[in-house]
Amino acid sequence: LGFAFGGWARNLDGFQNMRATPDGSWAIAWTGWVDGVSPAMFAVKLPKWPRKTSGNLGQFVPIPVPVAAQTGMAAARIRFGYAENGPPGSFYCTTRQEACTTSGTPFAFASESQSDTPCTSGCTVNIPAIPRRVVYYEIDGVDGSGNVMSRSQMQVDVPIEQLQGP
Repeated sequence: LGFAFGGWARNLDGFQNMRATPDGSWAIAWTGWVDGVSPAMFAVKLPKWPRKTSGNLGQFVPIPVPVAAQTGMAAARIRFGYAENGPPGSFYCTTRQEACTTSGTPFAFASESQSDTPCTSGCTVNIPAIPRRVVYYEIDGVDGSGNVMSRSQMQVDVPIEQLQGP
């Protein structure tokens, strides 16, 4: 858009550029030589600007995941991670090559002690997810001895931070 159809390296006076209208809905451009033929002025309709976010994209966004009650299940935890850090089924939530779980504050690595969510009558487990990144996860049902007794299929979600404004 910056050359307004004048082409790269066809800028004769060095001042071709676009100026947006005050409301940001249109841009006006003067081009010295459109296709090397003649000067012209263009008006370009601009797309709407993206909505403003609530602020800090470095804060976790909780993804509530409902877990149904199961016979013999005492607790639940979720293993989660991002494909940027390794294979999705490895559930690496950081560059540390170890699975992450919801059994910590805000999360725990699989080798650390786990503090699972009590879930004898069903529960909701929150994944501390990074906004705007695809998170892969599986739900683990845990028995009273801390052994995994059931595992869901891999699921995918994209946490969106709370938006503000029009």
